[in-house]
Amino acid sequence: MRFKVIAGNFVILVAVGLGAYSLARHQLSEALTAEASRAFVRKQRLFEQIWEGQAYELELLTLKQSKSLDVKRALRPLDESTRRLAAHRAAEDVAAWFRNPANAGRGVPDLVVLTNAEGQVLARDKDPNRWFGRHLAQEIKGLGDALSTSLPQHDIWHLEEENKLLEIAVAPVRDEAGSLSGALVVGFDLSGSQASVYARGLLADVAFFTERGIYSSSLGNLMAKRLAEGLKGSLVDSSRVLTGNGKVSAKFRDGGEKYHLLVERLPLTSTTSVGYALVHPARLDGNLLRALDVVLFAFGIGALLMLVYGLWVGSRIVRQIETLEEGMLAAINGNLQQRLSTDDADFGGLAYRVNQLLNLLGGIEETSSGDEGTLAPSDFTGQQLNASALGGGEGRDADAGAHEALPRTPKELFSLEEDAYLTRLYGDYRAAKRRSGENVESITESTFRDRIMLSAAGLSKERGRVVRFLVQEEAGSVRLDPVEKP
Repeated sequence: MRFKVIAGNFVILVAVGLGAYSLARHQLSEALTAEASRAFVRKQRLFEQIWEGQAYELELLTLKQSKSLDVKRALRPLDESTRRLAAHRAAEDVAAWFRNPANAGRGVPDLVVLTNAEGQVLARDKDPNRWFGRHLAQEIKGLGDALSTSLPQHDIWHLEEENKLLEIAVAPVRDEAGSLSGALVVGFDLSGSQASVYARGLLADVAFFTERGIYSSSLGNLMAKRLAEGLKGSLVDSSRVLTGNGKVSAKFRDGGEKYHLLVERLPLTSTTSVGYALVHPARLDGNLLRALDVVLFAFGIGALLMLVYGLWVGSRIVRQIETLEEGMLAAINGNLQQRLSTDDADFGGLAYRVNQLLNLLGGIEETSSGDEGTLAPSDFTGQQLNASALGGGEGRDADAGAHEALPRTPKELFSLEEDAYLTRLYGDYRAAKRRSGENVESITESTFRDRIMLSAAGLSKERGRVVRFLVQEEAGSVRLDPVEKP
């Protein structure tokens, strides 16, 4: 039975504990997942703000250089060869200025071009004769807008012959009179190093792509390949994104890791459709989940301790019950002289009541002396002995002749030999019972002696002193009062 009770309690505890842990972990995971998604959306907004801020900064730097004297002088109406040479020198000076970290910090520009007011190339850096007369306003929409509005513009241009995706800033150039004389075009490759700069600021990987696929990214080779496959339709429809029909977010798994993916078209890109992709691991806050695992570990320790304690308490209870059971079985088998004792306070009352029952069955009545309850022999219901049995010695009747009463003082009482004391006590008891009108024929001396010695031994152990009894008569009743040895 104890194992059923302990097992039931243990199963209930484990079920409730694990259920609560699972629910708490699920809710915490859901909350962390939602927060991770919100944080990823914030990264996307931050990327666009950084992108637009750097685009505006590049426009301002280009506009600043368009106002330099060398650039303005290069666009004066000179002869063609002189003008081309001056324009080439001005383009080289602008490239050198951007290359200086103290000025712009953007690195080496991939393209610096000066055009006339119609958008035709006068000269570019690195090669004075290359592109001369090329009508860039027809290829770069931002250049045409800058010449028509006289405002700086930002754009992305795919330079086919060099297979480069250039971030372009265009600034109109005005002469001393304020008239539009041309434009300055500065371009930087949208390279993997630039993507890595964005990635370090965002703590998320960045990739730039066109309809042809990924152009550059901060991703590793395997992840970039996985993303390129996903942009072809397995994860998102990149063509839909490049047409400006909103952003697309998705989740995908690479190996054992989950990732958030957000794809959208780059702002400020009118000439070439360019999109960007943000990739970030969908990791939850492991510290919080590990803290919850500590709770689970503590719960496991508590459940184990509960199991051990339950087994210990259950075994102790069962031992007490088995002791009481054995005593009751002995009483059923006729042994009414035994008395039950226990050190367990919880079972002490039950043992006391069982002893009361045995006293009742054996003819022992309970009396009180002082503040402590004691057990004293009373009417015995043992088997009656016939005359021959009484004559045999065991059933000797102390009332067959006159008997000597016990002394009433403790000193004299304890001066008697044990046998004489028991004989005289038996005589006093029978005489008192007769005077009260009770039948004493069933009370044999041997049974009386056994019960008296058993009760005396119990009281002596309880009180720590030797105990003998005296017969007391009061209001028609007879009792045996214990007397402690002085």
